[in-house]
Amino acid sequence: MSSNSTSFKDNNGNYSDWLEIYNNSDVSVNLNGYGLTDDDLLPFKWIFPNVTLGAHQFLIVFASGTSNISDIQNLHANFKISQSGEPITLTSPGGTLVDHMVSTVIPPNVSLGRQPDGSPNWLYFSNGEETPGSSNNNSSGAAGLTSPPIFSVNGGFYSGSVTVSLILSALQTTIRYTIDGSEPTEQSPVYSSSLTFTKTTVVRAKAYQAGKLPSRTITNSYLINERNNLPVISISTDPANFFDENIGIYVSGPVANPPNPSDPDKRANFWQDWERPIHIEMYEPDGTQGFSIDAGIKIHGGYSREYLQKSMAIHARGKYGYSEINYKIFPDLSIDKFKSLVLRSSGQDWNNSMIRDGMIESLVKETGLDIRAYRPAVLYLDGEYWGIFNIREKENEHYLASHHGVDPNNVTRLELNGEIKQGDPADYNAMYNFIKNNNMSVTSNYEYVKTQMDVNNFISYMVSEIYFNNVDWPGSNIKYWKSNTPDGKWRWILMDTDFGFGLYDYDNTGAPEDGYKHQTLDFATTANGSSWPNPPWSTVLLRKLLDNQDFKTNFINTFADYSNTYFTPQRVVDRITQMKTAIEAEMPYHLEKWHTNPVSNYKLYPETMSDWHSNIQTMIDFANNRLPYIRNNYVSKFNLSGTSNVTLLVNQPNYGKVKINSVMVEQSNWSGVYFNDVPITIEAIPAHGYKFVGWSGASTSTSNIITLSLTNDVSLTANFELVSNTAYSVSGNVTYDNNNSGPLPNVTVKLTPTTGGNSLTTLTDAGGNYNFNNVASGTYNLTAVSTAAFPSTYVNATDALITARYFTGLVTINPLRILAADVDNSGGVNATDALVILRKFTNLISGFTKPNWTFETKQITITNVNLSAENLKGIITGDIDGSASGPF
Repeated sequence: MSSNSTSFKDNNGNYSDWLEIYNNSDVSVNLNGYGLTDDDLLPFKWIFPNVTLGAHQFLIVFASGTSNISDIQNLHANFKISQSGEPITLTSPGGTLVDHMVSTVIPPNVSLGRQPDGSPNWLYFSNGEETPGSSNNNSSGAAGLTSPPIFSVNGGFYSGSVTVSLILSALQTTIRYTIDGSEPTEQSPVYSSSLTFTKTTVVRAKAYQAGKLPSRTITNSYLINERNNLPVISISTDPANFFDENIGIYVSGPVANPPNPSDPDKRANFWQDWERPIHIEMYEPDGTQGFSIDAGIKIHGGYSREYLQKSMAIHARGKYGYSEINYKIFPDLSIDKFKSLVLRSSGQDWNNSMIRDGMIESLVKETGLDIRAYRPAVLYLDGEYWGIFNIREKENEHYLASHHGVDPNNVTRLELNGEIKQGDPADYNAMYNFIKNNNMSVTSNYEYVKTQMDVNNFISYMVSEIYFNNVDWPGSNIKYWKSNTPDGKWRWILMDTDFGFGLYDYDNTGAPEDGYKHQTLDFATTANGSSWPNPPWSTVLLRKLLDNQDFKTNFINTFADYSNTYFTPQRVVDRITQMKTAIEAEMPYHLEKWHTNPVSNYKLYPETMSDWHSNIQTMIDFANNRLPYIRNNYVSKFNLSGTSNVTLLVNQPNYGKVKINSVMVEQSNWSGVYFNDVPITIEAIPAHGYKFVGWSGASTSTSNIITLSLTNDVSLTANFELVSNTAYSVSGNVTYDNNNSGPLPNVTVKLTPTTGGNSLTTLTDAGGNYNFNNVASGTYNLTAVSTAAFPSTYVNATDALITARYFTGLVTINPLRILAADVDNSGGVNATDALVILRKFTNLISGFTKPNWTFETKQITITNVNLSAENLKGIITGDIDGSASGPF
């Protein structure tokens, strides 16, 4: 059995995968040294201990992934059996194949076994007939699995109405279906003729055939006359799983008081750790289905469970038939496999802005902090509109594995004051107590702490939370982890920052709109905070570490760096505006769904778009006004003499860059605000082929790295010059990749050193020609980019056909057109690309994920000679047949 959730528990009380060995002979067999495996290349992946199997007897081996050979009554193999199918092989100690089961898909809680015992005849067993450890001879079994029904129309967005036919995959098959979200059963309606729908409906269908197990259920959601501004998540389940008084996870239940965010009754159903089966689909705004799987669902979150719209966690598990979601849900995230997700109602920010936590976390994405990717979507529950949710990663062991490459089973995860999520808190408690009880100004003590904690991560985390003014922290919403390896260090996860950016007036000193004034650095370092939200235990680490001068300097400078980059008012306002715009068209419908809201003890939920815009404006006001107040908090906390402006210049663009502390300055004229009396480090970094010759302005040093302690505004220029006798030219043209080879004007050509450093750029002229001068010797990548409008008339059905034929190996195309065929920017050409090209041709989508133009990249080496005729080809993304004729 490869997917066991209800059938048979192992000796540890877990529903492990299991397999059964049967001795079909009349004599006992000692299995010592026999190999058992799910990998044909490793026949002795797991080896039997000294155990004897009697004649015509059965032996169970749990495929739990945790090898145990000490208890011969409860053997555990070191692998699990894939529910999607994998071969299982038994090998004698001498290497002879004893038995082999081919790769077979087995439904959850169904076993595959021989009947009669030991015969070559395989049957499926379910509903109590699995008989682990005993004979199959008295079980009826099923000869196979019924093929699932075929839908004539795929799920997605439709206008007016949609008519769906369910097609039999075999004769003498009956199809049963539901439209209420529930799983079809033998009591569900029999399909007899096509179904027409005029409103959003979820159709679930299953096929039944005598002598076989029923098919898997096929589910399609038809989103009729619905908006497609955002991705859509459709969840279907038996309504009782959500709303039944006794088993429903979304309701208070039979004994709890009505929901109340101020005084929650944790007897409520939605406070229980209950999981219910669902089917979940995701549709992109262009109608493409992202994924469609069976999964489990739980109510998620803390006090926000009391709100009418509740956050939910989605879990892919083998017992549902899918161990992960295989889809690139977040376009800006490289990860495309997820064990779990959260559909978040924006937590304490529910109906306030609906973007707060996602926006806040996104501000520090580039810092390396552990944040959860964000994507807004609309949810339909059993076909009913359920408003806006934020799709988020779930910050569990699988998140750590996908982001850090660690073993998810070998990490320690803690929250709050050392409370266990996974693992053993002993190491953390030891570090915490060491910091608490020792003098951190002593260098050796601090150096020890650095072996236990990722200090830069901790500083980045603290600096960020303090800027955000998250006042539901640090005694709440704090999680940290480490890998249980010799080099593992404690790191902090940024999460649930909903109270930030002026959500409400924590200390009753003014209106929520004044949250930007809050002295959050004092709040995060006080030794006598209240039990919530900043009790003494929660401020110990930062308080004590600030006694160390190196830590304090790093802490102050990190905030200064962030204030000049990630937290600049314009950047933050732009991010707020971008994320507001993404959901603005959907917000009226969301508010209409949820406008009948309770009033909590600290805020009134909006009922109109005017309220929502006001709440967004609070965040914008925070962004525009926060920095002066929090800078003054640093000045007063550390007794500094103030701040100064630092202006950094480069004598010639492209000759080199300047780095200040952790900030790599990309502009040739840049300024930022830094604290007086705190040393800052400034470094000049020449581009390839250039050298640094000295500073001018506030310093005339010729050292490329200098340290300044500010007392007033300063200006510094980094002076670079070309290394002598290394100036060469590179020239060529850029033309379209077809027989006409028409020139491509106004294209940006880029020359980038392979060793790193600044790119040189230039534009092609009307004839597609380009020229670089003063290029140093070395090896470069030469390519081009274009921001020209998308000439969609050149993308046609032939392009989709060629892409499909290439993907299936029927034709070959040149390397540039292979790149151009990857329209979804997934890194390879697949069937989805052909479909997306066809959808563009039929005007169902406006463009591709990939940029409008695709150019080849070539590597060139300059060795004491000018280079000419270094030509490049470009093509419109999706124009696989090269039909574009120009002029461009």
